[in-house]
Amino acid sequence: MDMRHLQHTFGDLPVGATFWFTSRTRTTRGATFRREPDRAYVKASERQYRDVDDPEGRFLYQIGRASAGVRVTPPSGNRAASRKRTTPRAERTAYFAISTYTQDVVEANAEDTFGPRGEPDGRRTAMADGLVDEAGAITPQGWEVLNQDVMKLERNSLAWLRKKFVFARDDGHDSRGDLLVGTVWYDAGSRAQRELIDLGESERVDMNDPTYGDLSRTVWDDPADVSWFGELVLGGGINFQKDERS
Repeated sequence: MDMRHLQHTFGDLPVGATFWFTSRTRTTRGATFRREPDRAYVKASERQYRDVDDPEGRFLYQIGRASAGVRVTPPSGNRAASRKRTTPRAERTAYFAISTYTQDVVEANAEDTFGPRGEPDGRRTAMADGLVDEAGAITPQGWEVLNQDVMKLERNSLAWLRKKFVFARDDGHDSRGDLLVGTVWYDAGSRAQRELIDLGESERVDMNDPTYGDLSRTVWDDPADVSWFGELVLGGGINFQKDERS
């Protein structure tokens, strides 16, 4: 869909104000306004943000071409006061890095699992599928399967982050291409969210070990299924670093 930008000057718009996106046929309630020292953004739903660096108090929002304008109504009464007391003050940010096993670890796992000393039935199946050779070395076809599985693990990890926290934004891979990095918004008033952030900062949230959180129960099949081959040789985790400025 073609998009066009509408720019609205916020000025001293109070926290909790409501956006209304107006088209020729209807007016749709939008989102509540948030402001940080160097950023303005709207919360479009419980798990979706649209944001932009905004030192001048302006916000650029993308909407569909059918939209004709934007109007803003300030919050009113107890509802606005409640918003100011809770969500805006409780939200904090942290940075995340999703990592998967390095190549040498994956190769060692494949050799142990499918090599001459591996379990016979699994070894025969992997060889018949062209995933490993007789020594348990991963074939080009096997690497193709695993590369797809790594992308699924990253997508599933992002889905887990968005379920557990207020929102998580994917900022792409780091300069080496090893880590999928981004930003997570979490509710500092939630003990469960704080504990996950602390775990990921002090150690990790592990994809394989359930004692490190419940990521290991969903990352292999929610929403995309990782292959049986990938489940036996891949792994990884999520690390966090709190943004002390938030």
